Amino acid sequence: MASDFKTIPVIGESSSSGAPPASFWFSIWCPIMGGQESKEEMSLQKDSDNSGRVKFSISMKFQARCEVISRVLRAVNIATMIQESFLCTDISPLLEKCDEPNLEEDPSVLEVVRLLDQACKEAGFFYVTGHGVSDSLIKQVKDVTHKFFELPIDEKVRIKMSSTTGFSVIERWDLGCMENLGKLWKALIHDLSRKIMRGIALALGGPVDAFEGLLTLVNQDDDITALQVRNLSGEWINAMPIPGSFVCNIGDMLKVLSNGLYEPTLHRVINNSSKYRTSIAFFYEPNFDVPMEPLDFCKQKTGGIAKFEKVIYGEHLISKVLTNFVM
Repeated sequence: MASDFKTIPVIGESSSSGAPPASFWFSIWCPIMGGQESKEEMSLQKDSDNSGRVKFSISMKFQARCEVISRVLRAVNIATMIQESFLCTDISPLLEKCDEPNLEEDPSVLEVVRLLDQACKEAGFFYVTGHGVSDSLIKQVKDVTHKFFELPIDEKVRIKMSSTTGFSVIERWDLGCMENLGKLWKALIHDLSRKIMRGIALALGGPVDAFEGLLTLVNQDDDITALQVRNLSGEWINAMPIPGSFVCNIGDMLKVLSNGLYEPTLHRVINNSSKYRTSIAFFYEPNFDVPMEPLDFCKQKTGGIAKFEKVIYGEHLISKVLTNFVM
């Protein structure tokens, strides 16, 4: 019956245009969607204006199957984009043996170290899984975060720290178990950051305890893509959320300490969704008054000459905040 079919115009063009003809797509989709049965449910028609354009007429049943396949292909495409843009690394081997002696001799650890080295050189951004933070805890912290930001502004400003530092939720919001939840989260993410930095220290060829700080971990809302990273070609690439993962990015102080071996990457957030977005960020930083300068073992790899002058971390941080954020 006519009502069982839907016509989709201008799906493909004739081969005279240089593009694959519609019969090509027809031959591709039929085997995928079910062979002869699909051929009976889909037909090709020439457009009435003799332009060479064609239309697919397909049954609603066939359309439903197409939509399923399209969603699968889109998911595969998203996964491919993530893999091509940023590394997603299972760091569990590093975490399991991070505090053991002779850590750098373990093959599974060395593979994680190799991937961290690649990510820090090529993108300055990477995803980590196998981090040991449970999905249930991540969800609980996300739920509390959303609950806080849904509060009326008058209630939020009661715990405002200053006009430049925003809101401190973990230790100052009176929400029953929030204080214990905040302390647990802070302890776990601090330890996770420390262990990742031990892997990065090994990647640079230094002692495992060479760094204290210099890493940001972010857990994003799973259903909104807003974080973007600028790649080496100057293109802005979406850092799509991977459920259960953390996005990690190195800062410009690691560029100084590594004497330019590792390059931080510009990033931004553009939320085109109609939904409110939150992200849970943890800044693993050195003390305010720590001097930062190229490390000897990094200078040895880069010609023996320091490429950067010594800076005080806190002074650099204040300068960066004042020049990178709108007040």
